[in-house]
Amino acid sequence: MKSLRWLSQIQPSEFARVGGKACALAYIKQQGYPVLPGFAIPTPTFREFLKILGQVDPLLSDLSDSSLHVDINDYKALQIVARRVRLGIAKTEFPKEWRESFFAAAEQLQSATLIVRPSLALPLAREQDFSGLMRSRACWCQPQALETTLKQVWAELFRANCLFYWLRQGLRLKAIDLALLVQPLPEAIASGRIERNAQGTSIFAARGLGQSWVRGEVRPDCYSIQESTGSVETQQLGNQPLAYGLKEPIPPTLKDSGDRAIDPNCLETHPLSDERPQQAVLDPDALSELIALVQNLIAKHSTICYIEWAYVRDAAQSQGDLPKGSRRFFLVQISSYRKSVASLNPMPEPLPLGSKPKTFSLKGISASPGSAIAPAQVIHTATQPFPIVPSGRILVTPTVTPEWLPLLQKAAGVVTEQGGMTSHAAILARELSIPALVGVSGATEAIESGESLFIDGIRGEIRRARPGETLSAKLSPDSESFVPIATQILVNLSQPSRAAQAAALPVDGIGLIRSELTILSLLNSQSLSEWVQPQNKTRSVEQLSDCVVEFARQFFPRPVFYRSTDWRLPEFPPFSSPEPSSPAASNPLLGRRGTLNYRLDPTLFDLELEALVRVQNAGYRNVNLMLPFVRSPQEFVFCRDRAQKMGLMSHEAFEIWIMAEVPSVYFLLPEYVRAGVRGISLGTNDLAQLLLGVERGQEEWAQDFDERNPAVLGAIAQLIERAKSLDIPCSICGQAPVLYPEIIDRLVEWGMTAISVEPDAVPQTRRAIARAERRLLLKTIQRKPEQ
Repeated sequence: MKSLRWLSQIQPSEFARVGGKACALAYIKQQGYPVLPGFAIPTPTFREFLKILGQVDPLLSDLSDSSLHVDINDYKALQIVARRVRLGIAKTEFPKEWRESFFAAAEQLQSATLIVRPSLALPLAREQDFSGLMRSRACWCQPQALETTLKQVWAELFRANCLFYWLRQGLRLKAIDLALLVQPLPEAIASGRIERNAQGTSIFAARGLGQSWVRGEVRPDCYSIQESTGSVETQQLGNQPLAYGLKEPIPPTLKDSGDRAIDPNCLETHPLSDERPQQAVLDPDALSELIALVQNLIAKHSTICYIEWAYVRDAAQSQGDLPKGSRRFFLVQISSYRKSVASLNPMPEPLPLGSKPKTFSLKGISASPGSAIAPAQVIHTATQPFPIVPSGRILVTPTVTPEWLPLLQKAAGVVTEQGGMTSHAAILARELSIPALVGVSGATEAIESGESLFIDGIRGEIRRARPGETLSAKLSPDSESFVPIATQILVNLSQPSRAAQAAALPVDGIGLIRSELTILSLLNSQSLSEWVQPQNKTRSVEQLSDCVVEFARQFFPRPVFYRSTDWRLPEFPPFSSPEPSSPAASNPLLGRRGTLNYRLDPTLFDLELEALVRVQNAGYRNVNLMLPFVRSPQEFVFCRDRAQKMGLMSHEAFEIWIMAEVPSVYFLLPEYVRAGVRGISLGTNDLAQLLLGVERGQEEWAQDFDERNPAVLGAIAQLIERAKSLDIPCSICGQAPVLYPEIIDRLVEWGMTAISVEPDAVPQTRRAIARAERRLLLKTIQRKPEQ
């Protein structure tokens, strides 16, 4: 295909054909800076593909000219449109000549693995930097794998959050052109980014390929640099439990066969040892080399503000001029306004602070109800130790991890650019009863620390507060919230400081103590492995038992269910280092987690049991044990025997329940009950993922994750019925009843014993249960004359 353009050939005048990323890299490569070779699939090819797509699916025939008249505040409608378009792209095959031309060019890169990067060409009036809105993807250098990946990157343009962003910015799709940049992907020793702003220059570095820090799964090392001298002013080590690398190359026989069953993904994760993160990612020589490269680049292009880099070895296969075994830095991306690349004029200076519009209104997903007016605190990266943040601030950040709990405990609200209703930000905010918005694109750029904000966690809106604005008085709870109901309502908690407030609600107990979050609040900068060390064990047992006592005391005599830890990567820091072959780091759903972890290393579980013994000895017999993610009766027996050995089973009131998350629980429930299980609690999040074969954390599959799927609801109904037949209680503690209150009618009709929700969801859940029970009663009365 003649239209393919190599980085060594692209001219600045070709911006509209190859996009900003390809144009910028081509320009600095031709100036002699280290950039891996590559070719661009130009924007007209994308437009031609959309026409082919329209011929396959007539409903998408005018896609390239459409302004997509969708209500951007109706996120479900956006998701439906996005799913339809992305599915159409995936099913539409390339013309034969395209496939042959693209693969022939890719073979010239002489690399078994490739990376495909989006390169946007935006209209002249849009000089903002949209980097990061669309993801790059890696694949094997194989015809079908390459075709699949090229289509996946094109489809990135039509993700729901991208459509929301374009429409919010007033951009029509026909004004957005997308080119693709294909380059070799060598194994990386390290990777990272460089950020320049008014405060200085920072270099961020992480081990392995860049997917780990792009996805927020690690915290990179951070070096603050004095740009004029190149000296390192400060160095802060990060936290990196894992690194991304390349899988073993696919066999040549498969590579050449065109086998469509080949998985295009060529990446895998490797867990890192506890000791390794204590060492700097870059040694002094490598750091000096990178600083010198940056100084040289900035000396000629003084307003470059963002750089991505990779530090690779043995790149001879992909670069040709590197001796085998040598190491070298390559520039992966540079960011600036398009004007600088298109005209080769100096880049315009960044907008001065305070030049943002006086008013703005951002929308997001309402993750926790409530409203607040408070100063903003913008945190761009999840560095530790955390910055000192005054109490009563609205935190604005890309994402939140469990380690943020100390900051959230004193926050007035939280806004994140990433995440959904089951993200850590959403869960923690609901428990702490602070308003939260998630999925607020561009929040950290639009908002400045210190300005007064109004956040509305019900409407999903955040804006600058008006001078003198105050919150309206809260309405009194609806009296229907306190109508007696037969179905129990329980609360999910993790922080003892919230126990008294939650205990005052019309609830029947605690359905779930999230022990991971409870323990995280006790670590005080220690690692979990340090916290359980023999020399610290006595104090750790006391700390944990004191927390559980507070829950038990506030709710006594109502039952409290302590769910023992489900410590898994990447949601929580590693407890112990898994073997390199372990799936723990790469698969949080099916890796080393739940009661399997206890059998592999019972140290933490034993500590938890000792804490529960101490609670019992303090006189609180209302605390029970919930075991997470139980795969087999044998795992349950292992845990039961350890609890019995500790003396917990000597008290008749003490019960051990299991989370019904693994589908096999339904078939094996009679055996579990014979072994001593006294109740089950449905964890709909994991249960749905396993039933549907999708991981909600994988973006390309997340749209298929729906807890209202007939298969999921059918499984819930059967588990309830099986529990009733065995005369044991069955509760539900997932987010499904809150996200989809319409299913509460079915849960009540099927005979669910209890529904456990966050404290802020108690009133509406209680009302929904009351209405469902009334409808069930009326239905029963109406049937009686016929009986």
